[in-house]
Parts: sequence; structure tokens; C-alpha cells
Amino acid sequence: MTDQKLQWIDDELPTRASLLARLGRTDDDASWREFFERYWRLIYQAALREGLSDADAQDVVQEVVLQVSRQIGSFRYDPGRSFKGWLLRTTHWKVMDVHRRRARGGGCLPDDTCDCVVRMEEASVPAELEVRWDSEWELALMQAGLASLRREVRAEHFQVFDLLVLQGRPPGAVSSALGVSIATVYVVKHRLGKMLRAEIERLREHPV
Repeated sequence: MTDQKLQWIDDELPTRASLLARLGRTDDDASWREFFERYWRLIYQAALREGLSDADAQDVVQEVVLQVSRQIGSFRYDPGRSFKGWLLRTTHWKVMDVHRRRARGGGCLPDDTCDCVVRMEEASVPAELEVRWDSEWELALMQAGLASLRREVRAEHFQVFDLLVLQGRPPGAVSSALGVSIATVYVVKHRLGKMLRAEIERLREHPV
């Protein structure tokens, strides 16, 4: 696993239904912070790929979060509805707003209260952007699974898994570095690997 992937380890990007419900309360600062930490990188990177500057991409992140705050009350948790796709379309439409404002002053302004839901739902997302978003969403699932795993297991066992699997060190080196037997290293790898796969599969089936 690369350093770029490892730096995402603290984020639990896929949202839970309970969090989506709480986001309807704009005074729930903790939930909004959690939402922001889970999703801002996906939104920001998508905006950059669609040609925005760093500053404009940061503005889009804020606009998307504000748009979500306006619409989350009407968003009902539905396992058959893709929150991932909904968030992508919202992001894409906000990026297009920036381009339109530059070109001819059209689109919703950042502080506008106009209802963009219909246009957002109909927005056509470039195929290459959707493919990249899907790939980064899978990375998010991995990081969410790792964060969950770290909370559930003993710290020393996660350290074994981190060195052996995430950092790719040889079993003997992990054994020597941590002062545990080779047998323990392999047992931990097997047990935590199984737990991680199960958690990722659960997140894939229920991403929100």
C-alpha cells in the first residue's frame, strides 16, 4: 500500500444512515465535522480534475457541503439509492457552476438559495470522472475498514498487521521488531485480514 493510501487511514468516508439523519441538524457540529472529514478529499480532487484551481476547488467543497445541508432533510435513507452517485452529481454541478460564472455569469451563486435539485439529478457526469470517483470510493472503503479494524482490535495486533500487510515488511522482520513469535504474526495476519475483508464487503453493500 502506498504512502498516499496510508495517509487516508484516519478517514471513514462511507456515511452511515444515522449520520445522514443527524446531518439534518445544522447545529450538530460534530456530525458535520465527521461528514467533512469523510468526504472533502473526494470532492476536492474531483473539482481539481475538472479544471478548477486550488482555491476554486476548496470553494466547491464548501458549496457542496452547504448544498448537502440544504437537501439532507429531504434525503431519505434508501439502500437502493446511491449516495455515492448523488454526491458526485452534486459536486459536478457545483464545478459547472464555477465554469458558467466565469464564462457568462450563469448558475447558482455560492450563497444562492435557489433549488438546484432537479438540475443536479439530471447532470451528466463525464465518464472518466465517474470511473475515477468509483476508484477513489473503493479506496475510501479500504480506509474506512482499516479505521474500523484499528478501533476493534488490540493496538499491538494492529501494529503487526500494519507492518506486515500495509507496509509490506517480511514476517521475520515484524517478529523481531515487535518481539512476537512468527506464529503470532501469521495468526494476526489471517484473523485481521479476514475481519478487514468482511468490513469492506459490508461497507460496499451498505455504503450509507
